[in-house]
Amino acid sequence: MTWIIDAARMTGAAILALCCAQVFSAAAQDYPTRPITLIVPYPAGGGVDVMGRLVGAKLSIALGQQVVIENRGGAGGMIGTRDAARASADGYTIAMLLTGISLGANTGYDVNKDFVPIGLVASTPIIVDAHPSLPAKSLADVIALAKKDPGKLSAGTPPAPTINYFAAQLFNLLAGTDITVVTYKGTGPLTNDLLGNHATARRRYC
Repeated sequence: MTWIIDAARMTGAAILALCCAQVFSAAAQDYPTRPITLIVPYPAGGGVDVMGRLVGAKLSIALGQQVVIENRGGAGGMIGTRDAARASADGYTIAMLLTGISLGANTGYDVNKDFVPIGLVASTPIIVDAHPSLPAKSLADVIALAKKDPGKLSAGTPPAPTINYFAAQLFNLLAGTDITVVTYKGTGPLTNDLLGNHATARRRYC
């Protein structure tokens, strides 16, 4: 049996759109004069990707310029975030990020220095999704199953240092369970495994 935690709903986690590096001049009357790149540092198909595309579509209308979505997943979001931090600080590269994106050491960026927040996009709670084959109707049932067969239940998450990964480890700690944490490259692959019954449940942040 597999229980999946993905990047779709995390208690206290807010999704932010962040402007790369130093803020561009708001006084420039001709901005924008060309397409804007919105980096989503996660694979396509996940919650952050969906929100990024919704925001990009609205920005395109509001600004009168195309907003191009670029998925640059890998290393729990650090690769795409690092790319955004290194982009020119001219307002033509923005990023859709999760709070907690700076949890890792040696990330290659500093969220307090390399980004300027544009606005809060979403903040949602954790939920648990389960495949019908999983004999659990509540978190209490999940804990009971995990304690009945230690190490047999698994939880899929994005890799460390994502909030989701630490949430799975914290759940084990607080519940006194031995659920095996299995990391995925992103929410899309997690969802595919759940729908294909390769995984029987997931906790998601969306």
